[in-house]
Amino acid sequence: MGLKPTEFLRSVLPDEGFKCAVIVQPNGAKWQKFFATHEELATFISVQDGLGKTTYHACASFKVPENDPARTPRKARRLGRTGHNALGARAFWLDLDCGEGKPYPDASAAAIAADNFCRSAGLPAPIYVGSGHGLHLYWPLAQMLSPQEWGEQAHRLRELCDRHGLAADHSRTTDISSILRTPGTRNRKHGVERIVEWGGAVGPYRIEELRGIYAGHVRGE
Repeated sequence: MGLKPTEFLRSVLPDEGFKCAVIVQPNGAKWQKFFATHEELATFISVQDGLGKTTYHACASFKVPENDPARTPRKARRLGRTGHNALGARAFWLDLDCGEGKPYPDASAAAIAADNFCRSAGLPAPIYVGSGHGLHLYWPLAQMLSPQEWGEQAHRLRELCDRHGLAADHSRTTDISSILRTPGTRNRKHGVERIVEWGGAVGPYRIEELRGIYAGHVRGE
């Protein structure tokens, strides 16, 4: 759509803290790297995508740009892309799965469901990202939230989805260390190469406004 990945990353990631890229090699091996700026993150992701690697951005920012020693058990990890190392997040997000055997047949059907969800739940328009085989939604915020406050509000968003019948992958909804595909990269699943696209920036939204919407629906008002 001609919209730059850097603009997207600036819209949904905090200015504070370190930004994280996750790379998946053709053999399935994963590794991650941290960056101080959105521009550095976007450039690195673009280069790695051009080399044929599957690339993601982490949806939060992090305190320390270091990883735990190799072979550290998952439950014992405190550095890297972990909730323990998360500094905060400046968006809420949803991942809608599409395709055969998924909640929605395609991204168009998921977008219609998302639009209906926003109207019925009283939420403002999100950023739409076509991930190649699914749809991602982001509500960018005017300020970064701490992991604790973000988690409280993300669980309310999950309850809204359940209340209004939007089928989202909630392993992403309430996980501050989530990774998602970055606009401008290629989704190469199933032997078909598709560009990840986004529809442009919205917001940012004040958390006070969103918190009131979430709290009102949870109380059943």
